[in-house]
Amino acid sequence: MKSTLHLDSLHLKLRGLPAATAAAAVRDLGPALARELAGGVKSATSGPLAVSRNVSAQALRGAIATRVAGALQSHLGPQR
Repeated sequence: MKSTLHLDSLHLKLRGLPAATAAAAVRDLGPALARELAGGVKSATSGPLAVSRNVSAQALRGAIATRVAGALQSHLGPQR
């Protein structure tokens, strides 16, 4: 697997969530995404991610990181 990944941008539409929750969720998305990629994502899921309006920032961050890592995994090559 590649050891460096550079994303120029990531567009997320976080509709229906409190602005503070959305901001807190994406604030530390990089490290959460790195952890997901290091853990070896098993499968990619596409489409909207449905979460409760009352979701915590930490849970939302994890769900986003899992979804993005799954989408990226096939582009990064096999894990060592």
